[in-house]
Amino acid sequence: MGVVWEDAEKKTVLRLVFDRVAEVRYVSISGEYAEKYVREYQKEADVFYAKDVLLLLPFHAKGEEAIVGNIFLMAISAPPDFDSDYLDAFKRLLDSPIPMIRMETIAAMAYLNWSELIPLVEILKEKDVDAGVRRAANDFLRM
Repeated sequence: MGVVWEDAEKKTVLRLVFDRVAEVRYVSISGEYAEKYVREYQKEADVFYAKDVLLLLPFHAKGEEAIVGNIFLMAISAPPDFDSDYLDAFKRLLDSPIPMIRMETIAAMAYLNWSELIPLVEILKEKDVDAGVRRAANDFLRM
């Protein structure tokens, strides 16, 4: 989805985004007056924009479906350039005893173009006990 609203001076833009792969909807507010509008939006909805909060979302979710959704939110929020805090969070998720969490983490990491992710996925491709995780890792590495 595109621009939902912009101020009269076109200095701040609000976009509603639906990521069909992650099945996540979110609002992106950018521009000169973004903080002002974020504060207004917070009165109506949950707002996550602090890096520390975004990194914790998957670890505080209840149930596998909520965890997966939050993994994708975390990946979507990651900066385009490498960030070691996000890498550490991905490592923790890839150590999950639940194969689905490991597979979905691999899928979410595909949003990022960080070479630092490749060694993590290579290990899973070779050594993970779950065939689905090994397949997901192989697919990731072929992209």
